[in-house]
Amino acid sequence: MRKNNETQIIKAVTMKGDIQEYEIVLGYNPNNKLTPYVTWICFNKNDYNFGHYFKTKSEAYRDFFNRINEEIKYIIIR
Repeated sequence: MRKNNETQIIKAVTMKGDIQEYEIVLGYNPNNKLTPYVTWICFNKNDYNFGHYFKTKSEAYRDFFNRINEEIKYIIIR
């Protein structure tokens, strides 16, 4: 099981950038009562950046898929 501190990574999709591979990840922290779900851009499997935090699982999944979709659009446009 992969974690970032207290947050368990429950989904990850690898993207291929011009310089390096990176991931869009979805995490869950049961100890965070306010916003237990998060999406990040992750480099090198351990460098988590640009977090979007959510109260519900459905909001987090929506953002997770939106982030993937935006990255795909960016790759196609280049």
